[in-house]
Amino acid sequence: MLMAVYGAIVSIASLLDLGVKYLGPLLADTNKQVLEIHESVFRQELEMRSLGEQMK
Repeated sequence: MLMAVYGAIVSIASLLDLGVKYLGPLLADTNKQVLEIHESVFRQELEMRSLGEQMK
């Protein structure tokens, strides 16, 4: 019984380790893309505001 619990814990830990190895870079890349999109939207808003100020 104890060995089965230990085996389950070890297998879950190894799956989590694989998840971190493979999903970590993927999530980091996704976060980077989201930040780049936010940055470009922010720059466009600034450009629109400056154009609006120039037209006044």
